[in-house]
Amino acid sequence: MTYMKEHAEKALADYEQIADRNNVRSFEKRLIEDEAGEALSLQARYSDLVIVGQSDPAETVTSERSDVAEYTLLNSGRPILVVPYVDDNSNFGERAVIAWDGSLAAARAVNGALPLLRATRQVQVVIFDPEVSLRAHGEEPGADIAAYLVRHGINVDVSKQKTTPDIDVANALLSHVADFGAGLIVMGGYGRSRLSEILLGGTTHTVLQSMTVPVLISH
Repeated sequence: MTYMKEHAEKALADYEQIADRNNVRSFEKRLIEDEAGEALSLQARYSDLVIVGQSDPAETVTSERSDVAEYTLLNSGRPILVVPYVDDNSNFGERAVIAWDGSLAAARAVNGALPLLRATRQVQVVIFDPEVSLRAHGEEPGADIAAYLVRHGINVDVSKQKTTPDIDVANALLSHVADFGAGLIVMGGYGRSRLSEILLGGTTHTVLQSMTVPVLISH
């Protein structure tokens, strides 16, 4: 426990130095001795965005709360920016991909990501199997969300993709992000229960396990 507290205090000191170097004058530091996911979820409700690190993919998740990012996503009511365990920030701010399926969670994610998207040079809305996922969203899938983003001053285009029997949406998305050279993914999270995604496989769980760029996600 002493080691963990010392590690937390050092992290807070490093944070203060980073804030100072970037001319951030208004910030607050807190050290809370409680279960990480629960404490962060409660504090998140007083924030616009929560930034957390991806769990080490090599570690086995042994409880619902051992993955702080997923627990906070489900219990904070705020968008979460998850930073990969091994991170390459080279394209962050250059290109971003929005995984759009017309869901409430995706809409919340896009809204929470607006400040980052405005600062990104090129944003692409990618839709997988639009004839299935966006049947109720007009004759031109993606046109409405693109128009919404343009109204917010965002440079955006729409890409329609099809999945194949040998690759699911999550892996198709990660492959597309790599091909596009994106430095950020924006997506909704957990359209079905977290347990179902873990047991049956699902887009959210797979992306958070295999991500190579930051993911801004909302539930």
